[in-house]
Amino acid sequence: MTNSAVHRFEYNGWNVVVELDGSTPDGVISGRADLHWNEGHRCRIALAGRHESGASAIASLSQRSRVFIDDWRTNRLEDGSDFPFQQTSSESCVRKVMERAVHQMK
Repeated sequence: MTNSAVHRFEYNGWNVVVELDGSTPDGVISGRADLHWNEGHRCRIALAGRHESGASAIASLSQRSRVFIDDWRTNRLEDGSDFPFQQTSSESCVRKVMERAVHQMK
């Protein structure tokens, strides 16, 4: 694997760290986004698949992170709880993030 990279940004009070582990010669890139809020790690979004470049993989993980955070903010405002996704399985949480990301790309 080659082309590892790290990208950090803040979004709506969250600290997001996107890390690419690298890519294979056939264009498969793996990586993750770790989302931190209120001094704690709250979510990890994983990525493994074909992308044109490391930049497009970082953009994908960054967009998915923003979708998760926006969903969290919406649910928090409706629910009144600090972290409404804590009751949700990680699989359904990831499914929500993916569905919203696909919807926003249309």
